[in-house]
Amino acid sequence: MTKEDALLYFPIDDDTDIDDLYDELLFEQKQFLSNRMPISKVFNSRISRLKKINEAYLFFGGVPNNANDSVIDLITTDSSSLEESYQIFQQNLNKIKLELFKARNVHQLLYVIDCLFKNQFNFAQNLDATNDLLETQPIVSKEPDAMEITQAIQAAKIEGITFFYELSQLPSDNILVQEANRLSLWLKLETHV
Repeated sequence: MTKEDALLYFPIDDDTDIDDLYDELLFEQKQFLSNRMPISKVFNSRISRLKKINEAYLFFGGVPNNANDSVIDLITTDSSSLEESYQIFQQNLNKIKLELFKARNVHQLLYVIDCLFKNQFNFAQNLDATNDLLETQPIVSKEPDAMEITQAIQAAKIEGITFFYELSQLPSDNILVQEANRLSLWLKLETHV
């Protein structure tokens, strides 16, 4: 890496503390990652940028810190229960986001990104496309509000729909059906990357 290349990713000057700039650049990436649906095409460019930031940081004399003391125990379930699976998905997501903001170096962030994809993949595997003939294609990157999903699960439960395989009984405009289709599409995209 040349000095010019390093400056593109790590715009340091004489008045800037190298470690403060590194923390600031990591924080910018954390902000981006915390608010996005994990999509490989998008995240791979961020991963590449994180690696370049780290390389530039080391180029300018930063102290290597490859430690990864983050351990995220993702809970997995074989349950076909909508409520249980969604609760576990959200519990895992909360753990992941906590570790995301605690990450102190690029290596920890890369680990957290990997956990984010695993969690999303574990949950999405439970969902089959319930209605392939939807009038509109779901926007894969647009996640619904977690409270809306929780409320929809409770409403479906009242109707006697508690399992993933029963989602096809709901109308196509139901948020759970839309979410099943969105995540099914995401899963197809991710497995064909």
